[in-house]
Amino acid sequence: MQADLADLDDTQLRHAMWRRGNLSYMVLPYQRDVYDSLWAWQGSKHELGRRREWKAKGAKYHSLWLLEIGRRWGKTVLVLLIMIEFCIRRPGSVGLLCTAYQNSIGSIILKIIRTVFEPEAPPGYCPEYRTSMDGESQILFIPAVNATIKLVGLDLHSGKTRGNFQDFVLITEAGFVKGLRDTYTSVIQPQLKGRPWAWTIMESSTSDIPDHEFQTEFKQDALLRDAHVLRTIDDTDMTEEEIELELDSVGGRDTAVAQREYYCRIVVDELRAVVPEFDEALDVVDPASIERPLYAYAITSMDPGVRDKCGVVFFYVDFVRASVVVQSTFAESNQNTDEIAEVIRSTEQQLWQAVPPPLKPVRAVRIQDLLKPTSDARAPGAGLQHGTEIVGAKVMGGGVVWDAPEGALTWWDDEQRSLRANPFRRISDVATQLQLDLRQLHALSFETAVKGPGSKLAHINNLRVLVGQRRIRILNTEANKPLIAQLRSGRWNEKRTDFESSTALGHLDALMALAYGVRGIPWERNPWRPTHVDPNEPDLIVSEIYEKKVMRKPQHHRRYR
Repeated sequence: MQADLADLDDTQLRHAMWRRGNLSYMVLPYQRDVYDSLWAWQGSKHELGRRREWKAKGAKYHSLWLLEIGRRWGKTVLVLLIMIEFCIRRPGSVGLLCTAYQNSIGSIILKIIRTVFEPEAPPGYCPEYRTSMDGESQILFIPAVNATIKLVGLDLHSGKTRGNFQDFVLITEAGFVKGLRDTYTSVIQPQLKGRPWAWTIMESSTSDIPDHEFQTEFKQDALLRDAHVLRTIDDTDMTEEEIELELDSVGGRDTAVAQREYYCRIVVDELRAVVPEFDEALDVVDPASIERPLYAYAITSMDPGVRDKCGVVFFYVDFVRASVVVQSTFAESNQNTDEIAEVIRSTEQQLWQAVPPPLKPVRAVRIQDLLKPTSDARAPGAGLQHGTEIVGAKVMGGGVVWDAPEGALTWWDDEQRSLRANPFRRISDVATQLQLDLRQLHALSFETAVKGPGSKLAHINNLRVLVGQRRIRILNTEANKPLIAQLRSGRWNEKRTDFESSTALGHLDALMALAYGVRGIPWERNPWRPTHVDPNEPDLIVSEIYEKKVMRKPQHHRRYR
């Protein structure tokens, strides 16, 4: 055999390697370790012991390999090479080659096939581009091994990923695919079942959306299985001078594009970020580090949605520090009125020990009345028609609350000369039917947020100023993860006319709920009970042990006086 190979010239040797499905001679030296690791993984990923080990770690996608690699490394050429090798080694293979954008098929994939592989391949072994008469279906076909690879641009034809089975799936620039998780888990992954040799490779530079599923879902899973590869422009055979020239072409090493596209670092695009001032390291805090005040205005704010998520944010205003503390967030789609009411009721009770009173017959309310925002001149809490009560509170004869239980959060109503239960206010974007149902059926009254030309941008700008001044603190809890993600990754569309929707972030509903809520904060009002109360008025006689009880420490939150 060695003698036979020695008699072959370079072209014949290359053709012989192609026919054996071995294109390793085309792999660049700095790519060799990744190439070897990919094939080693493909040969062992189906082993039952390894799958049990991965499952114990919480991994779900045992047939997925993920390449997070910067520009100019040659990642797309390498994964196409792996794909061609697999087809030759397994004749009759059927697979999918998905691109983030339809125009990438011609501008990237076919260009690589024709310029890199076609000059090297013997007749019948290079993938040939074919299309249907109407141009709707596009494939690569390798005649010598009868292998078929369907080409799909996921931005325009994601539905074409459907099929009976696949032997392999390759997704290029996966970090820029909208709805990546749904496409993979609901459509692609089922087509790999029952085929232990089947595999998926996702390759991409770092997504420009920090909370894209490529980062949060698939990268995290791949890390658990040691199936993640990270490479940058420094991991190439380019000289330092060549690297600097390449980085200069995008504005320099320190630009967001250079850091993200060449060094695979998560960088927020400030030109499209909704709240670019948000800094997770500064604005998200450990709950144990927060001293909850004895008195504060608490607000429940909502941005309703059905197909989009219904976002509800619960926070209180620390009057002494002139800041907002976000305690909890809810963001789910397809929630009916009863489910939303239960979330609001249970969360308000848990956070502030406040519940609506027993439901009583209420007067008829016109929908148009709900569209009238509560005037700033109205009495505090006037928007809560049914009011709220404090669980377990002791109430004086005239209805004055003097002794709130542990964990309750109250505020002083100077007009009524009484402590009152929270929430001080509930605010909602326009959703008249939901507001009406919550009011009539669940005793949960919401004011309508201020709306008008430019009001959305005004709400966002107000939120940005507060965040930039470090006056919004978000408790680092599981419940607040949706809000944190939306503040971190929320973006405008390219024309800045609306938010960019995604499966992971929705339509930034929790972010907008917070924006509506902080716009309605009465910063000038003092929620603290006065030190002295006129003892000559009936029902305003201070209990002798009031001062002692009011200073006690609650079970779940520290307070300051």
